[in-house]
Amino acid sequence: MTLQQIGNQREHNSYWYLTEIFDAAHPAEPAINGEPYYSGYKDVRGLGGNGYKYGAPGGTERDAQFVRSALYGSFLSGGLGGFVYGAEGIWGGDIEPAAPTKMWEAFQWVSGSQVQFLRAFADSIGRRYEDLQPNEDLVMPHENDEVHGYEGWAYCARTPDKHIFLIYFEKGAPQAQVRGALLNSEYRAAWFDPRKGTWSDAGALRSSATGTVDLPGFPDEEDWGLKLEATGAQDLQKLN
Repeated sequence: MTLQQIGNQREHNSYWYLTEIFDAAHPAEPAINGEPYYSGYKDVRGLGGNGYKYGAPGGTERDAQFVRSALYGSFLSGGLGGFVYGAEGIWGGDIEPAAPTKMWEAFQWVSGSQVQFLRAFADSIGRRYEDLQPNEDLVMPHENDEVHGYEGWAYCARTPDKHIFLIYFEKGAPQAQVRGALLNSEYRAAWFDPRKGTWSDAGALRSSATGTVDLPGFPDEEDWGLKLEATGAQDLQKLN
């Protein structure tokens, strides 16, 4: 076996299975989330008036936000092999007049265009991407009690030398600390906007004598990625 995947359990509590897959083999085998949250997905469990108990109407910002949860949450949970994007109307090739979503409509949803930004997030650390190890417990706190959802949780992967952290915060995630950093060391921080695929400087942070780092406040109330790099880590990337 050279590749494993999860699928059909869509909410953020399912991403953990990618971590279990990552830890099951040494060296770790590539894994993907093969069937995560579909853009425009309607969950039949306990349907409310509009049928979107665990999903959102396709093409809306809330829907794209849920896709980003699956995209970055799966990646940082150990799904380093990639990600499969799906959307209502596309996977079934829906073209019939009675279809609630036509495939040519779903092709225009913003969620699909944002998937490409995962590469900018991962490639920002060069070949060190291959060294990432998932560990959401490095972020404190990293989840709330909303199990079947896509908001309020955080995900993290770190290189074994503690030089680099990549983190993703879902919308609604609390202000947090990072632990497991180098002791009494300086890190450069940068925010990643998963809607645009762009980075912005977040300044220098200092770890404590016990390796904890107080993270800066979020740029706004949306979901965000964050990168921490120990000073001098860029030179290590060039050597690798």
